[in-house]
Amino acid sequence: EPYVQYYFSHEAYSNYPVVNITREAAELYCTWLSEEYEKTYADARKSRVINFYLPSNIEWMYAASGGGKFFPYPWGGPYMKNSKGELLANYQAYKGKRSKDQPETIAPTNVYFPNDFGLYNMSGNVAEMIYYHNTKEIGTKGGSWRSIAEDIKIKADDPFKGYKDADPEIGFRVAFTYLSR
Repeated sequence: EPYVQYYFSHEAYSNYPVVNITREAAELYCTWLSEEYEKTYADARKSRVINFYLPSNIEWMYAASGGGKFFPYPWGGPYMKNSKGELLANYQAYKGKRSKDQPETIAPTNVYFPNDFGLYNMSGNVAEMIYYHNTKEIGTKGGSWRSIAEDIKIKADDPFKGYKDADPEIGFRVAFTYLSR
């Protein structure tokens, strides 16, 4: 209940991912961010425009793998804990069951360990909205806090393929490109 009441308004959640918004809202945010960036930095750059958008599955997998490395998980290995026994992602140990060292729900954005690109929580925590490369088909990558280990792999199947409604397991991460004027 505290999540429902305070997630979008209390400062305690300011470092948590944005979840439970529609795909349309995420896309509108990307448009707004592009426009705000242009207003703020246009004079300093003179010849470049930044376009923020939801990434393709190929872009997301490249970012998650730290540059196209062939590992099942973003942290570069097949294990769910490091050598100190610390969890490497927020996920369910078994379908419907969490181990005692796992949070009950979404975790802050900077927990666990970053991948080689310095990106946190590319797998687990929140499934991230994507587009399937060269199509308008929508989906997610990375799994969520309710996913099991197999479902948070970089190349895992997408349980939210085609889903565009708000959901507490789905969030987004923006990508951007420089566009010439």
